[in-house]
Amino acid sequence: MKIKSTPESDGRRTGVQSVEVGLSVLKVVAEANGPMTLANVASATGMPRSQVHKYLTSFIRAGFVWQTRPGEPYSLGPYALELGLAAMRRLEITQVAQETLNELRDELSTTASLAVWGNRGPTIVQWAETPQLISQTVRLGTVFPVLTSTLGLVFAAHLDRRLTEQIIEAELNIPNGAAARFGLRTWDDVERRLEVVRREGFVAADSVVASGVTAIAAPVMNHAGVIVGVIGVAEQLGLLESPKKDITVRALRAGAGRLSARLGAPARSDGAA
Repeated sequence: MKIKSTPESDGRRTGVQSVEVGLSVLKVVAEANGPMTLANVASATGMPRSQVHKYLTSFIRAGFVWQTRPGEPYSLGPYALELGLAAMRRLEITQVAQETLNELRDELSTTASLAVWGNRGPTIVQWAETPQLISQTVRLGTVFPVLTSTLGLVFAAHLDRRLTEQIIEAELNIPNGAAARFGLRTWDDVERRLEVVRREGFVAADSVVASGVTAIAAPVMNHAGVIVGVIGVAEQLGLLESPKKDITVRALRAGAGRLSARLGAPARSDGAA
């Protein structure tokens, strides 16, 4: 990563070049898979070792870089970790989700939406819209059932049970209700269904909210591994039996994974959210 001076002709504000150069050194240490030697850092930045050493010494004093003793490799220090966690705690999913929703809409030519958990259940708060039936049936602020919507099942599979128990119990207690028609009549039925959701990492089902629509949903996690939202896409009925299903599922899970990564979630071994 060769460091170059930045002219002001690009319209950016005047900055302190030495700070920018120093941060490029810190970025190399932060992005490494493990501790880095001085030679490694110098090679990655394209800077002389003596110059890199001065920056690293200052970062050690400030707590951004850690070195067990002189001559040993460098790794992130305690304040760098604290700063990263503070940034992730302040980052709200709605601040960064729109780009992912737009990408899914454009890639799949279908409506993509984001739901968060509200006091009455999964609630649509953001979306990238296309002129489809789902757009005419479901609006921002729509609250979905838990047991009979893909959004709700994903939340139920990952949220603390104390947040979902009353709503699930109420849906189970409706005689011949939608949950029963879905084959969910007891808590044992629910637990088996949610275990499948956790194992597969997504839910796909024909919608009971919007007639003629198949919905697919996947979770978005934060840095603590806690679900903070669910991304869903809607297709015309029949998707579950079409070759496009696998393409849609892969795209959705990849999008949810990218959004989770932006919120600091650790990557899963399968690369999904």
